[in-house]
Amino acid sequence: MIDRGLYDDKLICSRSPISPWKQQLILLFFMICAKAKSLLNLIRGSKGRNSCEGWHEAALARATPRAYVEWKGPAILL
Repeated sequence: MIDRGLYDDKLICSRSPISPWKQQLILLFFMICAKAKSLLNLIRGSKGRNSCEGWHEAALARATPRAYVEWKGPAILL
């Protein structure tokens, strides 16, 4: 997912492999969510693109480990 122009990867977990048909349903769900988020951001006046980029196996490759610190969440840009 791209949320306000930033990567917002989603990790989909399952006890068994996800069939291609279910993958398509999951993608449809996230595409609808991205469109709804675009509408909300337009109403709110927030900038940045929202979209579903598809099903990728490599999203974990972008993950970076962090040293333990008390995390206070991301900065909110208005």
